[in-house]
Amino acid sequence: MNELQKTINYFQFKHIESNRPIDQRHVNGLIAKISDKNLLHLFPILVNSKFEIIDGQHRLAAAEKLKLYIYYTVDDQISKADIANVNALSKNWNINDYINYWTVEKKEGFDMLSSFMIDNPLIPPSTVLMMLSTGKKRDLDGLRRGVIDVSNYDQALIIAGIVKEYSLIITFAYDRNFVLAVINCIYTQDYDHEVMKRKIEYQSRSLVKCVNVKQYNGMFEEIYNHGQQKNRLIIKL
Repeated sequence: MNELQKTINYFQFKHIESNRPIDQRHVNGLIAKISDKNLLHLFPILVNSKFEIIDGQHRLAAAEKLKLYIYYTVDDQISKADIANVNALSKNWNINDYINYWTVEKKEGFDMLSSFMIDNPLIPPSTVLMMLSTGKKRDLDGLRRGVIDVSNYDQALIIAGIVKEYSLIITFAYDRNFVLAVINCIYTQDYDHEVMKRKIEYQSRSLVKCVNVKQYNGMFEEIYNHGQQKNRLIIKL
């Protein structure tokens, strides 16, 4: 069953709903490379016994467009559940691909993650993972395995609301470093966002774009502590 085979019967192969969507730009890039030199025989697609594509749907699309043989191997031990693991090894998928896959497969917590991302599309996915988890952890290995922590969901909603408030007065509110600095504020003991809002009303010009999280933390400290001689806030990374 594992021997290399070839065919031009592209329609015998089945796409799996939970696999990542076809990226036409990637297909076009493959078409250009294959047209220059056809090495498809060195990179067969992988399918299970139902001819569901585990790995290689973009190569299949390119071969079909060029009307070339597609090479494939069949493995009865491969299942849909193996898709993420296969792509983790080959490093083909990005964060959104894994989120899409595990959401469709109804893995615990991914419905909440996807819902949050739909409501907050401008916050980077890797930052969303930190917002939703306890202790600001971004466990990408866990994500690839279909395991995520969304126990901080309610707090993440508050943070997203604060970032949205900032977006009304500055253009860089959704920059990753700025969002991380906002998270640091929320996690800092004795921080009161209502106090920060009052300070910003009179110091909005102090909100400037910075190059890293540390500088944003310093900016927030300066605004928050303006006019205070005692009990000055120190924002922790």
